[in-house]
Order: sequence, then structure tokens, then C-alpha cells
Amino acid sequence: MKRLWCVAIYFCLLQLFPVLALVSPEQADIQEQDWMANILIKGSLSERYSLFCKGSLIDAYWVLSSPACFNDAFGIIDRAVGSDKAEYAVALGNLGGLFRVEERLISTDGNAMLLRLERPADNTPIKVLHYKPAQLKGVQIRIFNNESTASLADSVFNPVGDLPVTCRIGARLFFDDGKMCYVVSKQEYSIFLQMARGRIIDPLAADAPVSPLNSAFIPDTSGDRLYVDFSERNSHPCHEDLGSPIVATLNGELVQVGLVVAAGMATGIPLCNGSFFNNLISLDEQRDFIESSISKGKFAQQCPAKTVLKHEKLSKTQVRFYWDEIYQAEGYRVLFTTALGYEPIQSVDLGNITEVSVNLEPDTTYSLALQAYNSSCTGVMSRPISVVTSI
Repeated sequence: MKRLWCVAIYFCLLQLFPVLALVSPEQADIQEQDWMANILIKGSLSERYSLFCKGSLIDAYWVLSSPACFNDAFGIIDRAVGSDKAEYAVALGNLGGLFRVEERLISTDGNAMLLRLERPADNTPIKVLHYKPAQLKGVQIRIFNNESTASLADSVFNPVGDLPVTCRIGARLFFDDGKMCYVVSKQEYSIFLQMARGRIIDPLAADAPVSPLNSAFIPDTSGDRLYVDFSERNSHPCHEDLGSPIVATLNGELVQVGLVVAAGMATGIPLCNGSFFNNLISLDEQRDFIESSISKGKFAQQCPAKTVLKHEKLSKTQVRFYWDEIYQAEGYRVLFTTALGYEPIQSVDLGNITEVSVNLEPDTTYSLALQAYNSSCTGVMSRPISVVTSI
């Protein structure tokens, strides 16, 4: 139970800090590639697109990413851009153009997401290999990003070797707190490309890196989870790199062998340090989803959109909850707790109704959210609401 509670806290942290990316990165050893994808969002509060997730072009019409990008339980994206009327687009590498997203498909295990572009891209896609983790043991991998966090003394931001007063790369000035430099692109394209490098390992092997964090969790080697040793270099990905492709050079060709995700009950190390990193997967279990989606155009239902939970108090303890019907939703679940952050979150399946009146415990504060679901996947949580009853 303690382990599950730690994981729950981790997912809360995931939602609270969705911006930064590679930690103490190296300068990338390649230029921006055709297949690199920036996923953008624009809403009722924003006039232009903002970068909020990564991905890879794997077919002329399709971008592979993580569905966890769209989880916004604490309303961070909503406050920034107004995601209730959000529009999504993809900007491809090498100024490959801006493409509106026509639909989103999510794998049944919730680990992968495909974005269908409104028109085919001329950019060259990256080849995807569906290898099992055991087949990738020992493979050197890279994770690229154009957002990063590093010490002001890091050679990426300070190649001369003198500690700068400000975080400047060429003519571009970025935010710093006096110690750390934060490179976060708000443009549709970014010319700054960094990377983290590591080696896929067996987490149970005798030569696996040892740290207090790593020993706190039991590695899961039964599925598609990848464990990567980043300790050989002073850089590693942080959990905000959602959707970033994990790439490797095999037989002289740069290919995608994995994906940075944050879905499901993660095992490993749910923090931005240590040698293991918990939310990296291989793509062997996504083969049917990816290949069927591309060949048929639609393998799974579109994941239901984010809901908005509304309420009105009918008495001191009776409350009516209601919401709009969501396209392709087969049912709805309400999530609630009476001690947010201290007690487990409970779930009640309400079926396909769109309103319910309930009698709650008197003199109690409830935190509630709603999720729509269908046979393919569960949508992201609505923005939580608070309801206080009286005696």
C-alpha cells in the first residue's frame, strides 16, 4: 500500500510540473530531423500555439506520442490556454510545416497515442522497431528535446567555461534563477536541440546501478518497461518529456525503439534523478495498435474528451452533479476523496447518465472529478471541484 501511495504522489507531481525537460543535457550530435514532432495547443485564452508535448512522425499521416500529455487534472494547461476549447496541431522538424490534428487514437493499455494529421506530411518518417526489452539489452539510446534544464555552469549553456550572469545561448536569452538555466521554447519551432544518452539494461543484473532511490522500487521485467542507465553521463530525461521518442542507431540506421510515457501503475524510479527511469517503454506491445491504425485508418475509438463536472446544492447535504454528454463516451466515472493528499481516491462508475443527485456526509469537504470512458480508453480527468456540506 505504501508503494502504491508513493506512485499516486508521483502522478500528482507529474501534473504540477509539466514544463521542463532534459536535465543537464548534452548538445545533440545531430541536427533537427524531419521526424521530430512538437505537439502544440491553442485555446480560448491564447492567440497562438504553445508547445506542450513531444512526438515522432512514423507515417505521412501519423505522429506517435503519449496520451499522458493530455492529462491536466490540476488545470495547468486549462489556466494557460483555456483547454475547454483547445485546438491541437503538430509542428514537424526542419520547418516541415504546421499540421492540425484531425483525431487522437489511444492504445487499449493507455501507453501510446497516435495523432492523425489533417493532410499528409512530406517529411521523412522515422522507422519504428517493435523489439522486446530483452532484445534491446545493451543498446545505446538517445532522447532528443528542445527544452532543457541545466546548471548555468553546464557546457551546453556555458561553452566558454565562465559562469554567466544570465542564461544566454547566442542572441537568445532564457530564464535563470542564478544557478539553473531553463530553456523552454514557446515558439512553433526551436533551433536548440539537446539530448540525453543512456544504455538499456537488465535492472536485476549484478552490474545494475545502485542507489537508495533505485532500491526503493521493485523493477517490473515482465512487460514492455525499459530500464536505462543514464549514470555514464551526467544527463537524463525528466518526466516532463512525455511523448519523446527513444531512438537508437542499429545497423547504421537511426530508428525508434521506445517511447517516454507516464501511464499505468509505474514501477522503477518515479523521480527526476537516479539511474533508472520508470516511464520508458519498448514498442513491442504497441505493434497491433500502430500497424492497424495506419493500415485501417481507425483501430480504436477516439478517446473521450475532457469533461466539465458541474454541481448545485439542493440542501445542506444533497448535491446534484451534472455534465454535458461527451462524444464517443460509453460511460462516466466520478473520482472523489474527503481528504485530498491523505486518503486514497475512490471511484464510482455511473454508467451513461449525465446527472445524478446524492446525499453526502454532513460537515465534510469533498474533492471530486469526472472521467468519461469507452471500450478503448479512459479520458483525462475533469478539473477537480470542491463541495462542502454542513450540519
